[in-house]
This record gives sequence, structure tokens and C-alpha cells, in this order.
Amino acid sequence: FIEPKYYIFISTINVTQPDSDYAYGKIGCEIEIMNRVKNFLIFRPGELCGEYDNTDRFDYSKWPDVYYKGNNIPVDYIDVTLFADTVIGLMENKIVGIIE
Repeated sequence: FIEPKYYIFISTINVTQPDSDYAYGKIGCEIEIMNRVKNFLIFRPGELCGEYDNTDRFDYSKWPDVYYKGNNIPVDYIDVTLFADTVIGLMENKIVGIIE
């Protein structure tokens, strides 16, 4: 194993309250990264939403208000464009750690 100089991993806020195989899988990935890589940046975002989302999970018809598909429950989300800008800024400054 050759340790990378810097490693970025997009995880999920669900690792703080794991309730699915997906969350447990992300926890396992985080643990492996922390055990193997000295300079890592792990993000734990909530719902990421934006213009090119093709998951069909959300209703974007009232953007910037976003709702779960099939009901009127609003989504507490992070705009993926702002998230990407944040990732790039922290990466450029070689920030290390876990960001929730």
C-alpha cells in the first residue's frame, strides 16, 4: 500500500446514527481511511441537491425550495455547487480532519 499525499472522502451524516447497510459501509470506509492515511479530509454532508441531480428522489419544481418526491415534505439540503466550492477550498488549503 502506497499512502497518498492527501485523500478526500465524501461520506454521509448518517454515520453519526447508523441505521442502514449504507451507513455501516461508509463507517467502514472512514475507519480504513483513518487507519491508513495521515492526511485525509472526510466530509459528512446531509442531502446534496442541485441542478443536475438525476436520482429522481426530489421535486425541484419550486427551486430553491426542494421537496421529497411524492409529498410536500421540504428537504433540509446543501446546495451541491456550494458544497463543491467548499471541498475545493479546503482541499487547496490541505485541511485535514472530518467535516460535518
